[in-house]
Amino acid sequence: MLNNSVERFASVVAKLKKSTQGTEYVEKELGMALKARCATRWNSNFIMADRAIKLDWTAAGLDPKHRLSREHQNILEDFVEMKRPFQESFETLQQNGVPAICQVLPLIYNLRIFLQGILDGDQFLTLHGYAEELLKQLNVRFSSLENDDFFLAAAFLDPAIKFSFTHGAENPEAVKSRTQAIVLEMMRRVELTRPPPESRSEESKVKRSKLFSFIDKEPRSSVSSQRDTISAVSVETEFQLYLDSRWDEINPLEFYAKEDNQDMFKRLTVIAKQVLCATATTAGIERILSISGQILRDRRLSTSALNFEMLLFCNVNSDLLYRTSRSTYPIP
Repeated sequence: MLNNSVERFASVVAKLKKSTQGTEYVEKELGMALKARCATRWNSNFIMADRAIKLDWTAAGLDPKHRLSREHQNILEDFVEMKRPFQESFETLQQNGVPAICQVLPLIYNLRIFLQGILDGDQFLTLHGYAEELLKQLNVRFSSLENDDFFLAAAFLDPAIKFSFTHGAENPEAVKSRTQAIVLEMMRRVELTRPPPESRSEESKVKRSKLFSFIDKEPRSSVSSQRDTISAVSVETEFQLYLDSRWDEINPLEFYAKEDNQDMFKRLTVIAKQVLCATATTAGIERILSISGQILRDRRLSTSALNFEMLLFCNVNSDLLYRTSRSTYPIP
């Protein structure tokens, strides 16, 4: 029934996109064009339905014989609401500047709880079969991540999540115990070494003015001695201090960038730098490969490797270059 409704709706959208009156009405009402379905994008049906389901078909100039029945309309409305958490999860993973690796397991668990709630309740009754299939595919595709030490540690390293993500696991206590063991083992492997003292060559000493000679004679501050004391905190104590800490912001990188947190959570900061830099999906890499294929066309086959690398860098980082140019050369 759902497939039939989606197919009918796709044909309606295709007819509407061919109509000048319909296209102008949609752009006026939505501020954007209608989206047709795309076989290579998992969310194309959702985007197509989400944008068009609430349109006034009479005002859009659609012939009554092409309109959906009320039954098909209700099914599509339920379909949109059921798929919305999936789209929101996808957009969450695509946020710039926020590490996605720490959000993978929490999002999967949230989707699992959402789908299980549909099956246990009386909402979307006509789509229970679809929800059951979604839940099955979700478990099959991502069940291996529950046994992946890297993803477990990444989720825990988000200070706004910590152990709360385990609530969506099939066996929360087992996942929590395993995550704790993984993180503690990673912390024990971190070697805390003090940075070596700055060594000055004879040449630099000669060039330095006598006006700055007091710097070499200045005693160590109490802050440095306090840091030495904090570095001696045991692994278990640092782990517990992290559990007791509070953080409500979205980006965990801001937590580990704070100097106070770096002093208190020395080992966890080192681990976070190693873990949170990993990509959660290959989408970004595939995008770069696609862009590189567009750049290296037939007419550019003789481009040198250096020029190709520079063109690709400028294309991928165009937003960064734009912001830099605006700040350096502001438009009057």
